[in-house]
Amino acid sequence: MSSKFSQLVDSAQEFLPLLPWGVEFEKDKFLRPDFTSLDVVSFASSGIPAGINIPNYDEIRQNEGFKNVSLGNVLSAASQDKRVTFLTTTEDQGDFTDLRGKAFEVQVGLHELLGHRSGKLFSKDKNGVFNFEQDKVINPLTGDKISSWYNPGETWDTQFSTIASTYEECRAECVGIYLSTDRNILRIFGYEGAEAEDIMYVNWLSMLRAGLIALEFYTPETKKWRQAHMQARYVILRVLMDSDTPVFNIESVTGSDGKPDLLIRFDRNKLETIAKPVIGEFLNKL
Repeated sequence: MSSKFSQLVDSAQEFLPLLPWGVEFEKDKFLRPDFTSLDVVSFASSGIPAGINIPNYDEIRQNEGFKNVSLGNVLSAASQDKRVTFLTTTEDQGDFTDLRGKAFEVQVGLHELLGHRSGKLFSKDKNGVFNFEQDKVINPLTGDKISSWYNPGETWDTQFSTIASTYEECRAECVGIYLSTDRNILRIFGYEGAEAEDIMYVNWLSMLRAGLIALEFYTPETKKWRQAHMQARYVILRVLMDSDTPVFNIESVTGSDGKPDLLIRFDRNKLETIAKPVIGEFLNKL
């Protein structure tokens, strides 16, 4: 795993331009992150992460770099749960069971190494100096010049407050599924041909399913989410659900136990033609 992720980092400057924003929205210099894969003996938490990206101080991350830690045995353990809910066809069930571990490895690598790594925070220092060409850079959503930036003392967390973590996790997850369609990236992980196509599909299917499962972490009484990653995945589900051309649907059915159930039907033929452009547009807005 370490060799795959290291190769992904080495090729980052090839893959970052594939993201749906211009080079002016990327850091001036690629700061190669330190990467380590660890096996965990114990982890005192109600939810064990598959990867960790540190530090959380944006100024350090942007100017000095950051570290990535992958918890290797969490990746393998996460794919051993045989219970597969919300999937319809025997083919989807089989592909998901067989390939979700491999797809998850690809998603974690892209999420941590290129998701959290990508993008630049525009700022002005105490001397009034901008870290971008303020008179030239254009907002792709409005066509106007950039009109806001971080001033001294302002950080991502101070500006976005309670949604800061969810916002960033949503961005990183979107980068993961968006770039997982690139065959050169899949080749780094050792997948080509039909297997690569199936892993790509399972990764997107996993994200849709995760968005549905994420509702377990929403409290209707307070209208609050209890976990940033889960809220982020639900947002991705809704973005794809609300696209002009549907790429999937969720059916309300009666399960084999006689109780109400839900099933996801995802049209894999629309993955690259419709779903990917929708996420690309959403990424640009994020």
